[in-house]
Amino acid sequence: MSFLSRFHPFTVLCTIACMCLIVLSSGFAEASTPELLRIQTQTPLSLEQLLDAARTHNPDLQKAKLELTVNRMLKLSAIGDFLPSLGVGYQISQSSYYSPTYTNPDGTVSSYPLTTTESTFYIDSLGYYRQGPSQTVTYPVPEGERRNSSLYISLQASLNLGGQEILGLDNANKSIEMNQLTLEETTQQVESDIRQQYYQVLAYQKLLELAHRVLDQTQDQLDLAEARFEVGSVTQMDVMQAEIDVGNQENDVLSAEHNLKMSREELNRLLGIDLSSEYPLVDEFRVSPPDFTLDDLVKQALENRPDFKMSQLSGDIYKNYVKMNYGNYLPYLTGSISHSRSEQSGSNVDFTLDPRNRSTQYSLGLSWSIFDGFGREKELQEARVAHRQAQLDQVALEQSIEQSVRQSFYTLIRIWDQSKITEKNRDLARRHLELEQERYRLGSASQLELRSSQVTYTQAETDHISKTLEYLINFALLDEAVGGLLR
Repeated sequence: MSFLSRFHPFTVLCTIACMCLIVLSSGFAEASTPELLRIQTQTPLSLEQLLDAARTHNPDLQKAKLELTVNRMLKLSAIGDFLPSLGVGYQISQSSYYSPTYTNPDGTVSSYPLTTTESTFYIDSLGYYRQGPSQTVTYPVPEGERRNSSLYISLQASLNLGGQEILGLDNANKSIEMNQLTLEETTQQVESDIRQQYYQVLAYQKLLELAHRVLDQTQDQLDLAEARFEVGSVTQMDVMQAEIDVGNQENDVLSAEHNLKMSREELNRLLGIDLSSEYPLVDEFRVSPPDFTLDDLVKQALENRPDFKMSQLSGDIYKNYVKMNYGNYLPYLTGSISHSRSEQSGSNVDFTLDPRNRSTQYSLGLSWSIFDGFGREKELQEARVAHRQAQLDQVALEQSIEQSVRQSFYTLIRIWDQSKITEKNRDLARRHLELEQERYRLGSASQLELRSSQVTYTQAETDHISKTLEYLINFALLDEAVGGLLR
């Protein structure tokens, strides 16, 4: 008797049920919600340091990384198509019966107990089989219990002679590569958004610095106007206008502080960290001349863009589907091995885990569908159409990529040329303001002329900051269009 047969089946089944509950409870356990990182430092952080933090904490990147966890199962599932399937089972059953009636050969129904006269037979001294005297036999009502114990193990394998399993494995590998490219595409998109917001924060810092600088200038002008009013050089209206200018500029400072705060919190959101995080930034708010050619950019985009690579892989997958549908016209090979054991027993015998009746079966078959009502032809045509559509999508995407690169390049060149003009205007406006301030101190310029020069300078500084920001943002967009960093 086997080791398992010494245990009562009910105990074994309860043990199996408990193990299943443990596995299910561990699988359904909820993962704890991750806490947001809060950065609090006085050390300036560079753009690359922020991108490193985003790669760890940005929710979109974390979700994209979770998608990669299915890669292993995609590969195993495709490999599993080459392997046989294994099945095991164990069953116990019990039935009770009580049959007080029976049917006669002529169709009538009678009841137990049944009394009949039956002949007896014996073997004589010469070894012949002879009939003896008849005797009366009474049969009681049939009743009792039946028990059955059975188990089985089976191994089945199938093979498409059209090579569908090999093509399926190739498609699984391509799907894994597409998942990797999806993560790469998400990473590029998130990093591009962070770069743009990083430059946005620096721009608001520049605007806040400008607002404070202009406030200091207007305050100096108010002090000078008050001093000149005391000596009778200007009227009270000049002092009042200077006070108004200071008040307006204080409002501009408050607006600039608000915009900077909102922009910083948006940057923290993109990084995936606590919105209240505070840290200075390394000042990378500067432009550099675009030193690349359009043809090189287009070539680089077609080589690096994850979405274009995924389009190519998608076309290859649909091509494999066409081949798989051609393979449906070829035979299908199947084979199996099964072994079962069973035992019937009565009410006085326990269930057993070691049945004595045995049965083993082997099979090998080859099936070939000659005609299936044009089902294969329909699926083949659908696969051909899907493959052709994927090819056309790839052509359209290639044109779209080239167009986006061209537009980004043309825009960047235009903004670069404009930034040189705004830089020159800023320098001229600053020099003009300095001259007007000196003339106002000497009394040879009116307050209206000074205010006009101040407005011109503020506008020129703002325009140059805005143009620099526009250039940096469009540079980030060109990086995104190309699928890689250009610096």
